[in-house]
Amino acid sequence: DRSALGARDGGSGRAALLGALAAATTVLLVGAGLLARSYATLSRVDPGFRAAGPVVVSVRFPWAEDTASALRQRAKVAAVVARLRALPGVGAAGTVNHLPVLGGDAGSSGTFILQAAEGEVTSFDDWRRLVKDSTRTGEAAYRLAGDGYFAAMGIPVVRGRVFTRDDRDDDPPSAVISASLARRRFAGADPIGRLIQFGNMDGDLRPMRVVGVVGDVREAGPDGAPYPTVYALDRQRPPSASVLVVLAGAPASPALDAAARARAT
Repeated sequence: DRSALGARDGGSGRAALLGALAAATTVLLVGAGLLARSYATLSRVDPGFRAAGPVVVSVRFPWAEDTASALRQRAKVAAVVARLRALPGVGAAGTVNHLPVLGGDAGSSGTFILQAAEGEVTSFDDWRRLVKDSTRTGEAAYRLAGDGYFAAMGIPVVRGRVFTRDDRDDDPPSAVISASLARRRFAGADPIGRLIQFGNMDGDLRPMRVVGVVGDVREAGPDGAPYPTVYALDRQRPPSASVLVVLAGAPASPALDAAARARAT
């Protein structure tokens, strides 16, 4: 709803219906300045991301019960992102399953394992055995993000790269990690190319290869310390029933609302 998105008064923040996705019960909610209200004290604290200006489109699906449904949903999300990227003034657009501050907490988190080789974990029995070794584990938030998300949120790349449109659904899974995770778990060593096992978060036991490190964000608010985070490429992992598309460059307005409706139909 509008209060959850922190939208300003006026024409912005109106719900927009995606006609092309009506059969999938997909709804768009557009809001401006969604993060600004939660960050009234930002003059003193750097949140690690662009706190004012992004527009959010919320796309909600029924939970995918099988692979075919998941693939259809992924294709529809990709179509929504492509249409919104084409809107006048949009500089960047990307998907994520949880926004900083919007949920009021750091979202889903758990224990990950540093996997030594591709075939080291083939079952949850393997996972339970390895998770007992504290030298190979760590705690992190788990995010599903798409290409364009870090640019849309203004989260800087510290090392390596972030997800791109060239990363395919069927490529070996990739991951981007936060600077705080790199510092805590890799102690100055290069994390690029290392394997992270986070199958306990989504049931997918394929390891993710680290391709980049990004700046920390204060997920829970300006008073909270940055939390180590693993970002998985959303189209390579099991889907979320709710996807947030973040746009940068075009302020929310009645004109943008109208353009979003026209592009989505």
